[in-house]
Amino acid sequence: MRSSAGPLLGAVLASALTVLAGVGLMATASTLLATAALHPPLYRLMLLVTGVRFFGTSRGFFRYLERLLAHDATFRYLARLRTRLFAALIPRVPAAARGLASGRLQERLIGDVGRLESVPVRLLVPLGAALAVLAAVGLGLGRLHPGLGAVFGLGFLVATVPIPALGYLTAVRLGPRRGALSEELRQAAGELAEGLPELLVYGEAGGRVRALGELARRQARLERQEAALFALGEALLELAAGAVLVGLFWIGAEAIRQGDFPARWLPAVVLSGFAAFEAARPLPQAGVLLAEAGAAWRRIGTLIALPDPAPEPARPRSRPRRHDLELRGAWVGYPGASEAVLRGADLALPERRQLWLAGPSGSGKSTVAWTWLRFLLPQRGEARLGGSPIAALEGTEARRALVYLDPHPVVFFGTVRENLRVADPEADEEALWRALEAALLAERVRRLPAGLDTPLGPGGVVLSGGEARRLAIARAVLKNAPVWLLDEPTEGLDGSTERALLRRLAELLRGRSALWISHRPLPGLGLPRYRLEGGRVRRA
Repeated sequence: MRSSAGPLLGAVLASALTVLAGVGLMATASTLLATAALHPPLYRLMLLVTGVRFFGTSRGFFRYLERLLAHDATFRYLARLRTRLFAALIPRVPAAARGLASGRLQERLIGDVGRLESVPVRLLVPLGAALAVLAAVGLGLGRLHPGLGAVFGLGFLVATVPIPALGYLTAVRLGPRRGALSEELRQAAGELAEGLPELLVYGEAGGRVRALGELARRQARLERQEAALFALGEALLELAAGAVLVGLFWIGAEAIRQGDFPARWLPAVVLSGFAAFEAARPLPQAGVLLAEAGAAWRRIGTLIALPDPAPEPARPRSRPRRHDLELRGAWVGYPGASEAVLRGADLALPERRQLWLAGPSGSGKSTVAWTWLRFLLPQRGEARLGGSPIAALEGTEARRALVYLDPHPVVFFGTVRENLRVADPEADEEALWRALEAALLAERVRRLPAGLDTPLGPGGVVLSGGEARRLAIARAVLKNAPVWLLDEPTEGLDGSTERALLRRLAELLRGRSALWISHRPLPGLGLPRYRLEGGRVRRA
């Protein structure tokens, strides 16, 4: 992947040249007017007229070039940033998400990554351009008169150091509180929307709305404080620019009195120094971004710093041809948890055999499935696929042999067709309908307005809970894997639909391996029953 350093340096240079073109435009235009007031011959004005045209035209060109290069640098930076961040986060998030509310996780993966997106354009380019303008204009004024260079340099440094520092300190002090409130607001709003029917039944909807309103008011108060401090910074910046203008005028007038340069240069000296402050105006926001980006890096770092619960092997073995699964004295826990969920668990799922794993909620039934799916690896003991330790296999390769029905299946934002093709992107229409028939969902989909191309909305609101579960079963049918891990596959279904679906699944799974995870009986299957309690598995 190409580096963004070249376009970024080009954007800094183009931004500095944009400001310097503005400085040149002010200097030549003011000198032209001052000189023309003395009624010189026309040829003495032609160079200044040409300068005005050149700087006026080049300013627009350099601004366009800055935008072009800055966006090029940003897109390259984002490609690397997102690829690296998500590559680091993806192995950790399935397990780490158990300890994060959905609002917090969204804030990490969307909000914090979004804050880092603006670093090149809003932080690095303005800072580099400001330094270049300080050097160029300060040296130029200093050549005319040391006092001019000193006044400009001092005023510009005040505008580019303490004023952005005020924005930085404001963001450091108030930003974490606003970020925490934003997470809390997002979580509370999501819970209110999702749980509204139940809240209405219990008469608590009004209380939740008032609590949400109080959170919004607290956030508004923080934002008003931030806005007041940012406005103070902007005012101080304008005061610094005005003070430099007055200082340049005073020192320039004294230099003219002493005969150091012609009087007609004074407007150019004063206005060019004032125009150079254009480079300092983005810096208060750059100070804010620096604080926000640093905090975002630290928050993302807490996720990246979590131990990878299933690191990939340095030299992976090829996927075995057999598909029997086994746990041998497995101790398995989640990152950051104080104790293991499985404590010396032993369980074997022979090839083409099916088992029923029961146990109380929280006993670790799903953890067994996650271990065989290679989302987690045992801290002690072993998990095996086809006789090979799962730790020695690549995660993608190990999961090719498995299909997993989650107890809370996700319906993705998109159409029925797109949701099914998660399992098989190349599946044709006939295969999609066969999968829906197998999951007893075909008739429901045929009644939808656009059939397979019906949008299911956010969270699959078009479907009921039981229909969403059957959609997940249709996805599993499409994958056509030799081993199925079914975690509460009939939860939320009525009795007759449950029996019909179990009969259909029994037909589909004939000749395959399957682990049925369920806290309640599975009628009509007659499977060997195992029970998980205290982190160990025993035959029931």
